Amino acid sequence: MIAVLAVAARHGRAVRVLSPPGAAASWGAEVFAAMTAAAARAVPAADATFILDCGDAPGHALAAIGAGIRHLRINATALAQARLEDLARQAGVAIDRGDASDALDLFRCENVPQEATEWLGHARK
Repeated sequence: MIAVLAVAARHGRAVRVLSPPGAAASWGAEVFAAMTAAAARAVPAADATFILDCGDAPGHALAAIGAGIRHLRINATALAQARLEDLARQAGVAIDRGDASDALDLFRCENVPQEATEWLGHARK
């Protein structure tokens, strides 16, 4: 994550950093918050938005909101989604709906700085 932030900062690009699908269940909101805070401290010039994926679990989304996560992704039932969006709005939390199909998957990268540079060049087009 730090390598991607460094490349983005060097190129003057803002990036959205999306956790793996359902990471709220495996990592937890506190771990995600600590990881992203450490990355932001390591590259203070980076313009990054960190998004925690809560899968389809409203409880994980509530925990993320309570832990101070500012951006999250949730795919809950319609009723739960509406309630979560209302709570998120009240807490100043953004629900991300962006398409992640063109995201750089850090878990599949062999050379993160090189692949991030190539990805940022491609994303610019």
